[in-house]
Amino acid sequence: MRHIIAVIDTDIRFALKLSDFLSKEDRIPFKAVAYTSFQMYSNESSSMEVVAFITDIDNVDECMDTGLPVVLLSDDAMVESKYTGSSELFCSIFKFCGVHIIVDELLGFFSGNNSFGLTAGNKNTKVYGVYSPINRCGRTSLSVAFHSYFCSQENSSLLISFDEYDSLFSVLRKENSRDLSDVFYGYKTGDLNFAKLGECISRVEDLNIVLPARYNEDLFYLSDNELTKFMNDIL
Repeated sequence: MRHIIAVIDTDIRFALKLSDFLSKEDRIPFKAVAYTSFQMYSNESSSMEVVAFITDIDNVDECMDTGLPVVLLSDDAMVESKYTGSSELFCSIFKFCGVHIIVDELLGFFSGNNSFGLTAGNKNTKVYGVYSPINRCGRTSLSVAFHSYFCSQENSSLLISFDEYDSLFSVLRKENSRDLSDVFYGYKTGDLNFAKLGECISRVEDLNIVLPARYNEDLFYLSDNELTKFMNDIL
């Protein structure tokens, strides 16, 4: 099932613009979908699983009743609300600040919130490994094919490349791209959280990938036991 962030605002133009920006933001690992009301969301969300709500004041009560994380877009420049401090699953952001500030606030909220949407140890989560002792056998292409298939079935999928070089992913790497080296370092130092993992994911259309490590030696940064624990911890 596809995981989304629901953006609910009676001003549909605002909701559409914000959801479009969030969907294109590399640091947020979910697509955002716009709705004009909680009722509209309820009627249209059967094929999607919401991990959080971003909502105006008119719909905040219904969103909070779901028990999911809620971000209130406040019209009050002081960002004061009767809900503030009522739950660790709630935060309030000034609606009319810049979108980049909104994203930074969202990431801060997400990274400090262990209840954000995805439950560790989800029974529906699966790990598929593609391995071959022979070089140039097409394992990278096969991995991409698997990933594309899972996405076509409306499942959330993340491709983590343990290749020793970029291969066909070289076209995705930019000067400031994060990759597996950053993920392993953050995990080893205890500094890896939901938001920082999202920063290390490169996205092109339906492809969500953690690019190969910049340096081959980083592939051995974690021991076998640590690598197994790492895979379990990010599920």
